[in-house]
Amino acid sequence: MSMPSSLPKPRAKVWWQPAVFDYSQLEAFVMRAAFAFLLFYSIKWETAPYKTQRNPTGLAHFFDFTWLAEHPPGPLWQGVCILSLVLYVLGLLPALTLAPTLASAIMIGTLVTSKAMHHSWQAVTLIALAQFLVYAWPRGRQLHRWVLGLILAAIAGIAFREISLLPGFAMAMKPFFSWLGHALNTLIHFTIIGFIVGFLASEINRAKSGLPAEAAPLRPGLPLHRIAIYASTVTFAASYVVCGIVKLVNSDFQWIQKVPYLSVQLLKSNWDGYYDSLVPVPEWLDKVTQGIVDHPHLARLIFGSGLFVELFAFVVLINRRWAFVGGLVIIAMHLSISKIMDLHFEYHMAAALILLMNVPGLMKTFGRASAC
Repeated sequence: MSMPSSLPKPRAKVWWQPAVFDYSQLEAFVMRAAFAFLLFYSIKWETAPYKTQRNPTGLAHFFDFTWLAEHPPGPLWQGVCILSLVLYVLGLLPALTLAPTLASAIMIGTLVTSKAMHHSWQAVTLIALAQFLVYAWPRGRQLHRWVLGLILAAIAGIAFREISLLPGFAMAMKPFFSWLGHALNTLIHFTIIGFIVGFLASEINRAKSGLPAEAAPLRPGLPLHRIAIYASTVTFAASYVVCGIVKLVNSDFQWIQKVPYLSVQLLKSNWDGYYDSLVPVPEWLDKVTQGIVDHPHLARLIFGSGLFVELFAFVVLINRRWAFVGGLVIIAMHLSISKIMDLHFEYHMAAALILLMNVPGLMKTFGRASAC
């Protein structure tokens, strides 16, 4: 019997193989503890000033959250949230113990953003929602499809609601082309969100299919905690990718070319702060804005690099080292934005420090055996 002349060669390892990182018990515990503190601290518990929903966003189109202004969450409810977060950090009933604080973050965040746009801490709420879905997600494939379908249907409903509120829609489509442009813009935004939800759902389902049969959401082991952290990382990275895509879409893919106009935005944001709080505008404002006008190509290079970071934020899913470097770059980007535009994203930097840089796992990240 003749032997084959050559055996099939093993397949080369593909560089793009994102998978759940091999976090240790200590790493997962520290991440939960740090994120619990960040989530609670990010909530605007002082809801009394927000008595109107003049610019309704999201759930505010369907529910009135102004009752929170009349009845701000007091020490009792905040104490319930703190106690539940302690149990969440300990890994006990994480879906149930994360729910009170998550519900508070969603309702209060919706109320606040329905009066005036505040987006520096929305990513934290999205991460908490992703973790809740992981811990509470049903393992049955058929039920999984129903849940995913309901989520996508809700997104489609919100998208239709947003489109119906666009100027000109109710006036027999009089400004048809203008409305069509706004409608397509809104549709693109919600399509992006739908793809992210679908990707996250498929990744969670794929990862959880490998869990042992005894792994239960009520008493999860380390594998499920790892998946929760992975889903948080996916959500955090996706928020940057969406931000970059929205910049391109809203600027008709001319965002870099229009960078010199940011000088107007700089003046506006800083002088708005002055009229709101009488805090003097920074001394560097005139120099920076004039520098953008005088050196437009340099400005395009600087701000274009930020757009590049956002669009390629998904590389943090490759492995632990890519996550660390990506977290370092994201923090550097936000520090630069704080210095140049006086726009602060402390919660984003904290999330990058917790999820991406993962200080307790540095030795494992840069060790020889760091596979993920």
